[in-house]
Amino acid sequence: MDTLGLLAAVKHKKHNFDPRKIAPIGSRAAITGAPRTGKSSLLLASAIESGEPFLYLDLEDDRVSIEQINAELGAYLSANSTRLLAIDNYDDRLALNLSIDTIWLTQRKPRQIEGFTPQTLFALDFEEYMAHSGKDDPRLRFDDFLRTGGLIELSRLDETERIRKAQEILRILCDAPQKKAIFAWFLLRGANALTPHQAYEALKSKIAVSKDTLYGYIQSLIDAQALFVAPKLGATGAPRKFYPYDHALREAISFDRALFKTFETMIALELIKRKKTLNYADGIDLFVAQEDRAIIVAPFADKERLNDRLKNVKIKAKKIEFITMGFAAKIADRAEAIPFWEWALMEGE
Repeated sequence: MDTLGLLAAVKHKKHNFDPRKIAPIGSRAAITGAPRTGKSSLLLASAIESGEPFLYLDLEDDRVSIEQINAELGAYLSANSTRLLAIDNYDDRLALNLSIDTIWLTQRKPRQIEGFTPQTLFALDFEEYMAHSGKDDPRLRFDDFLRTGGLIELSRLDETERIRKAQEILRILCDAPQKKAIFAWFLLRGANALTPHQAYEALKSKIAVSKDTLYGYIQSLIDAQALFVAPKLGATGAPRKFYPYDHALREAISFDRALFKTFETMIALELIKRKKTLNYADGIDLFVAQEDRAIIVAPFADKERLNDRLKNVKIKAKKIEFITMGFAAKIADRAEAIPFWEWALMEGE
């Protein structure tokens, strides 16, 4: 049997996959996301659930030759009843001008492919994490989520295995020691306001890197959705806040969990996953401009402390939310304290 016939004969088991909030859109969809966010699982699960005869191709399978597939795929599709082509780890050497109803693909780096609808898959948000955990108490699940993060395979491992797997993910994301050192620097400073120049000054004595190379790699991490950025509101050129794509990845490189900044990263990622545009401002950790909503990170809070922090807010936001690890209260007419697990589930509604 030929290669494509052998691949088509593989029996994929639906029960190996976890449900996600998104699914491929339309007849041509390109799914991107950082390593281990679940792109392959989503692609296969969606293909199975479509009910259509499909062919799954992983272009990083060492047994697969892209040149051979290009030579044989058109004829194979014409000779068979395949209605859906699922391409994992797409390589632009593969020709897509194919006569087939549906093509869905995954790719690590976002790039526009003519005729394809782009979609981004993030690590699990808290609502998805709750659904995958099979437990009903969000307060208890919050503790687990804070510790393990939103990468599905990591959340199911014990601590030693989780750290090893997270370190493996960093090696996949950063394919050279120089790149790993740069990403690690940002992981350790997640949720801090930084400039690329500060990174250069801190790293130039540790690794051989030029400014252009460093700045280019930082941009590539942003483009790959491994880092997200929140600029300062109304201050072009000011330091920007950087958030890694999973709040628990820091544990792969440090014993210091930096609880406050990890908690802020959790909150920022909940908003980013819902396509909110983020800024920060003096006295405000995060600001959602399209909703005129200010968010202040307050893990350990009481009403007196929050009233003090409210005095430092310099902009007139329509709504101010203090996100806490348990405290809930009305603080003022436009301000309230909300535990993370309640806030995150409301965001998902």
